Amino acid sequence: MGKVDELISGKEFREAIESIACMVQNKSANNSAYVNLFNKIYADKTTQNIMINNIINRGRTKKYQQAKLDYQRAKAKKSTLAAANRLDDKTKKRLELIMQASSKYMQKLAYEIKEINQTPAAKKRYQYVINRLKKSAVKARTKAIAKNNQNKDLKEILQELNKLIKLAKLNQDQKLPKEFIKEITGKEYPDITRLKKIVKELDEKSASYFPIKQKTVNPKIQEPQNKEIKKENNYQR
Repeated sequence: MGKVDELISGKEFREAIESIACMVQNKSANNSAYVNLFNKIYADKTTQNIMINNIINRGRTKKYQQAKLDYQRAKAKKSTLAAANRLDDKTKKRLELIMQASSKYMQKLAYEIKEINQTPAAKKRYQYVINRLKKSAVKARTKAIAKNNQNKDLKEILQELNKLIKLAKLNQDQKLPKEFIKEITGKEYPDITRLKKIVKELDEKSASYFPIKQKTVNPKIQEPQNKEIKKENNYQR
């Protein structure tokens, strides 16, 4: 007797496709996160200055930003409650204490930051950080571009996967060979080029097993969006 192919339902096929689609989406999200981080560290001058100054004054800039945020939140809450006629004496006193403490802490930190920034050690530390940023910028930009380009392939893959998910959802009771999903349910995640080929083959192989072709089901997996990679600034204060 010949070997009998093991079969799976359209539902099981869909679940396997959704699983790999989620993995692809996570990969895309990680790529986008790296591009965002690149833009934040190397291209956003405000963020970069805060980061550099925080290194120079050993964390005081970050503490200053947090104290400022605490002050603003307390002030906004006091104003909102007062406008709604819900500001009782106890809450008013608590919020004013937060504002007072935050203000004093900000003044203390501002003085310390000013004193540290005037020292020769701070100037040396500043130049060291700038040199490190300049050295790493080219490598980081190359990596960001590669990840952004990879997202273009991931977008195409997800478009195909979404199409398969929709068709499988419309044909959940249909039977098809389990062999179809063997390569996407293994322990190792296929590389992008291989995955692109696998998904295309899946689309071709499964077509004859899905008689219902109506496109009435919304895609479950969102497609990735490419990010703009901004130009890094000139590293000046």
